[in-house]
Amino acid sequence: MSLKFLDENRSSSSCLIVHSHGICHRNIKLEHILYEDGSKDATIRLIDFGLSSRFDRAEKSRRAVRTAYTLSPEIAGGFGQYTEKTDIWSVGVVAWILLAGDAPFIRHEDDLKDKDKLDRLIRAQYTFGITWRGRGISSHAKEFVRRCLERHPSDRWTAKTALRYVESTWIPALEKEDVNKGSVALKRTVSFKRRSGMEKTEMAGIISMEDINRFCKYGMLKKTVLMTMAQTMDREDVERLREIFLAADTTDSGTISLLELKQAFCLINPDMDDETVESVFQGIDLDHSGEIHWAEFIAALSESYGLITMDRLAEAFDRIDSDGKGYICREDLKMILGKDYDDKLVDTMIDEADFKSNGKIDYEELIQLMFEDPVKGVEAVGDIDESLRSAGMGDIADSVGRNSFCSQD
Repeated sequence: MSLKFLDENRSSSSCLIVHSHGICHRNIKLEHILYEDGSKDATIRLIDFGLSSRFDRAEKSRRAVRTAYTLSPEIAGGFGQYTEKTDIWSVGVVAWILLAGDAPFIRHEDDLKDKDKLDRLIRAQYTFGITWRGRGISSHAKEFVRRCLERHPSDRWTAKTALRYVESTWIPALEKEDVNKGSVALKRTVSFKRRSGMEKTEMAGIISMEDINRFCKYGMLKKTVLMTMAQTMDREDVERLREIFLAADTTDSGTISLLELKQAFCLINPDMDDETVESVFQGIDLDHSGEIHWAEFIAALSESYGLITMDRLAEAFDRIDSDGKGYICREDLKMILGKDYDDKLVDTMIDEADFKSNGKIDYEELIQLMFEDPVKGVEAVGDIDESLRSAGMGDIADSVGRNSFCSQD
């Protein structure tokens, strides 16, 4: 049961991050909650945002999306629409299944044809029966499920409230209960706390302010390319950076705020003034969201961790040149930037690497941009591979643009 609680804790955290960005997943279910790998401390990912949508609390989605066993009363009964509270109902159903081993209302699509079962779902009628008593499921677990499975959406917890309850009430109760049992869940929780604390104390020796300041001076195209590279890096390559990110993210929001960045930088240089911290923050916050996202963080530090390779650069070029024409044009950049682009920014990005002055950027020009030393000038393209080997990948400029949340975790 303790292990299942950890799953629910991380699932609630994913839901909070998604909702905080104005996104309703609309299809949360067991099949979409996956461990990243088989390790004890594996990250849990909420996947498949193909049915997700942005929400405004004044507007509600009417599009029909359904998975039978996580179907909510308002959708099954047709008396409400999709909001972020529909996701909370799904979280409650997932929690029930993890705790009790069975679905509370509907198991599969055919059950929706059963009038009694459908009626119980629409009325949100359930009991914590024999299975719950036999498994010794705690009152804290029941309270979590109860507050998620309220019939009326307005009565359900928000993701933030649910996560706060898990962390402030459910976790402490489990730790107290399991302190003498060698619980797997307790070991994993304590391990995570210890690891986070370790990263905070060691951060001064891990983060290079010189590299970060260099990143902040790069042009938007160079940052966008490295952002693209950051989004495709394997977990093994960025594990150390992931631990630093988690340590800096003291509120478990999935992002780093200006205050959190300042706290982290204080470990590097206690005398760093607010103006400098804010300038660095703005240089890393590429989408101007007021938060530093995971991929932005990776992009800012990838140079000092030797993560810039020719293979990754080639893949980034292909991703931006999505139709495979062999060069990057203004339309490609508009697609990357999304609806918030402006023509002046796009023109500036093209000019950043249009060394041949033909209004587009080929792969050779991109290489020239990415391996340019802002002090010494551009290295000869033919010497790049040799310079990579001799520099150990450590002196290569990088950086990048936008981030779609996913999940961490």
